[in-house]
Amino acid sequence: MLFECPFSILFSKTNFSHLAGGVPVLIRLLSADPELAEQCVWALGNIAADSLQCRDILLDAEVVEGLMPFMATKSISMVKNVTWTMSNLCNGVSDRHWEKIREALPLFAQALLWKDDEILKDICWSLSYISGGTKERIQVRKKK
Repeated sequence: MLFECPFSILFSKTNFSHLAGGVPVLIRLLSADPELAEQCVWALGNIAADSLQCRDILLDAEVVEGLMPFMATKSISMVKNVTWTMSNLCNGVSDRHWEKIREALPLFAQALLWKDDEILKDICWSLSYISGGTKERIQVRKKK
């Protein structure tokens, strides 16, 4: 029954008021059982992919902070889910949320050590998404 929680939240994502209330629950569940945490990461990635508004709800809820520890996990399936979720969070990221994404940049380099095609693909998508923007943002990205 506990494993059904993230999925019921995911399927109610079309109602932003429900989504905004469910996102903190998913983020809190990241510290739960590893299997449940992985399902929550997957659900968060789907929410981020839904729309810019959904992605912004996640970024406002500090989802990047919750995901960062999983970039260094020993579970390749978790790293795959996290890098995919991060690519969805990076897609169309606004200046307002840039600092939240910037914090995760060093972890992308660490995830490359897996030498996995899926992880590499999602990191490349993330870097592609965030490489656009103002000259100042591009300069900051080049320094990382």
